Amino acid sequence: KNYSQARLKSEYNVESDLEPIGYTLARWADGGWDAVDKADANGKLFGIMIVQDRWGRPVLLFRNDWKAAGVAEDEKYLELKPWSKPPMMFD
Repeated sequence: KNYSQARLKSEYNVESDLEPIGYTLARWADGGWDAVDKADANGKLFGIMIVQDRWGRPVLLFRNDWKAAGVAEDEKYLELKPWSKPPMMFD
């Protein structure tokens, strides 16, 4: 068991199982949710898991580099980035 599972057991007294999901690459969609919705509606994100980070920003999970590179090239409005800075807490 890993650290997260040990914490769940010690803090909440629950058992857990972790299963791999098969995605190997994450890209933040700096184009925002509207861009993700557009690409998804047009069928451009087939086989890609759409999730959000802790600040609610869209993140796309890819199974391989080839698919990520193709989407980044074909759907430039997504503005895919390999990382994203945390939002500024005080402007």
